[in-house]
Amino acid sequence: MKRFAKIALIISLIFTITTCSPSPQILADCFISFNITTWYDLNDNGLWDSSEPPLEGVEFHIDGQFASVLSEYPCISNEDGECNISTWAPGMCEAGDYWITVVSPEFYKPTTPTEVMLSLDSTEFSCEVKFGFTATNN
Repeated sequence: MKRFAKIALIISLIFTITTCSPSPQILADCFISFNITTWYDLNDNGLWDSSEPPLEGVEFHIDGQFASVLSEYPCISNEDGECNISTWAPGMCEAGDYWITVVSPEFYKPTTPTEVMLSLDSTEFSCEVKFGFTATNN
């Protein structure tokens, strides 16, 4: 009888050691990068032509359900007309809408919309947006 009890105890220990309950769940965080560019639209056509220079010092904002900003904010375009807004949300990426808004610089008017809505699905982690401006007559 003692032998049977020892075997039962060993089997019970083996079963207990090799069984996980509940199963572990792996979670990840969601990071999305918005690459934004602005340029001086010399011919006022809303298209960035190769001869048109980038525009430095333009301010950008982001809004959306999962728009917790990781980078310096608001984002200001550099000498190459570029800025990057990186966002973070806890857990897996979910589909969502984001709005990128540009503040028109003084003495410039937009040649493209000043707000762009992006509808991202759960597999998109990077996107690009471009804004054009031309000088006003002031």
